[in-house]
Amino acid sequence: MYFLIQAAAAVLCIYLFEKRAERVGLFKQTALYLGMGILFFGWLGGRLMHIIYEEPTYYWQDWHRIFDFSAGGFVFFGGALAGWAVLEIYVRRFSADIRNQWRDCLVVPISLGYAIGRVGCSFAGCCFGRFYSVGSFDFQFPFSLTATACEGVLLFTLLKIEKKSLPAGYLAWFWLFFHSLTRFVLEFSREDFRGPSFVFSISQWIAIGLACVAWMQLRRISKRK
Repeated sequence: MYFLIQAAAAVLCIYLFEKRAERVGLFKQTALYLGMGILFFGWLGGRLMHIIYEEPTYYWQDWHRIFDFSAGGFVFFGGALAGWAVLEIYVRRFSADIRNQWRDCLVVPISLGYAIGRVGCSFAGCCFGRFYSVGSFDFQFPFSLTATACEGVLLFTLLKIEKKSLPAGYLAWFWLFFHSLTRFVLEFSREDFRGPSFVFSISQWIAIGLACVAWMQLRRISKRK
């Protein structure tokens, strides 16, 4: 079920990326190839971050486990950073407005893919939350489904505000800022092993860095306009 949901999310996101690119006058075929490249390197980045940071000893004991994809082992931020890097490498040749148009086209599919992907996590039993006790009642925080719900709200917000006359790039940095803030807060209720932590988890440190970058970009766009 996990891989079925992830595969369905990938196909849907590439289709949506194509349609959004075509709507703003970008080449649909380019969006298809670029989306496939982002998907592949995103998958690779998510896997490598898990292997190198979260479970290096496990894979060092038997390197064949690297190719045991059925056991899971992917980190969203590792995949997101790798996929975003692919986009930035491609669009660096264009003007600032064209670069920002590609970024704005990408964030809605990413947001949708993240929301659907966390549903897959709930089926796999990974990315689970902490146990809490309230009186005589014990419960486990539903991290994956809560992440899906929060991302759904953010996705709805993106679709609402993009109807307004926003400067190019604003939508992309808006999503990155609020996704990072939400992820930082939700991580406090997560219980699965994330690799070594230094006050915060690795995902929280990445979220802090991305939120700062996004905030600076939003301020720069606002001042320009």
